[in-house]
Amino acid sequence: MKKIVLILALIGLYSPEFAQDKKANKNNVFLELWGSANLFSLNYERIYLISPTINMTSRIGGSYLKIFETDLVSCPISFSTLLGKDNHRIELGISRAYRYFPNSEGRYNNLIYGIIIGYRLQPITEHIIIRITYTPIFATSLTDNNYKFFHRGGFSFGYSF
Repeated sequence: MKKIVLILALIGLYSPEFAQDKKANKNNVFLELWGSANLFSLNYERIYLISPTINMTSRIGGSYLKIFETDLVSCPISFSTLLGKDNHRIELGISRAYRYFPNSEGRYNNLIYGIIIGYRLQPITEHIIIRITYTPIFATSLTDNNYKFFHRGGFSFGYSF
């Protein structure tokens, strides 16, 4: 897993510019509901142009929610590949998130590993982004030896610039 993240990060650093994509929006800010984090997360994403039909993305996000004097904190990161041309893309990627929340037995910390499979509507020169994803996650506890697997889906909407 660490090797895959390193390879994707190195590919993301290489961002050749294509003449036909000079006006394309390369930054996204979006709200993800459910998905890779807790109930929601606010995210910043950068798009790297690899070719006219393949793009790479990297993102970082965060969420904080207070429910009945309980703090829920999450910080997702992800790397994805966008496949397709024009406004409609297939998104394939990996994600990792740190999640913290106290419970009646004390603090509970875990790492969440996930896969991103989804559809993205992102017009090249307009300022909207809509994502619908299937994000199965595997949560590993940092405080005990619990492991859990969840089927999840996510919906994102935001601004592209």
